[in-house]
Amino acid sequence: VRITLAGRGFHERAQAILGEARAAQTAMRDSDQYASAKRNAVITVATVPSATHNILPNAIRQHMKRGMSVRYRILESLAGETLDLVRDGEADFGISFGGLDDPVLNFTRLQTDRFVLALSETHPLARTDPIMWADLAGEDLIVPLKGTGNRLMIDNALAEFGLSLSWAFESRNSSTMLSVIQAGLGIAALPVSAIPVREGSGVIFRELESPQVTR
Repeated sequence: VRITLAGRGFHERAQAILGEARAAQTAMRDSDQYASAKRNAVITVATVPSATHNILPNAIRQHMKRGMSVRYRILESLAGETLDLVRDGEADFGISFGGLDDPVLNFTRLQTDRFVLALSETHPLARTDPIMWADLAGEDLIVPLKGTGNRLMIDNALAEFGLSLSWAFESRNSSTMLSVIQAGLGIAALPVSAIPVREGSGVIFRELESPQVTR
């Protein structure tokens, strides 16, 4: 038995149709696998602790509104460690300050963050605004730990104005500093982004000038 000319033409068209069907099945399977991978994807963000209060939550919220169904891993670290985590591939990207001359990393400026004086709402300086750095002499000052990025920025800015301040408390964590302030034990120069904006916290902030320190 031999196939007729009409049968040969039909066979070729049928093969083409089946080929298209197989391609469509493969595309659907690939699409399902992509969607599954997307759902199971993990975005790792290295961030300085202060950015977890007022920057990162809003960014994640906007990302999720765009239909991104991924999981988020957040690594809190100091400014220099944040850069290291991104450089070493342990984080997809980071939120930090400083280090803009790093030849390996790409940077996008998000905002300018100014240092203000965080204090209890019952503190005598709460009635003064703005406050000069020189006014903090004799106060129980809480400062960032020596060697941290925030401490370096403050020390450099004060040195240009010929100022040096003694401190009563030293801490690497802004949340610890805020706890000390809430207890009425001291005051601290902190970036605005590090101060939670919520009613009833008992912590307020006042502008700090001469010098004005930003990051």
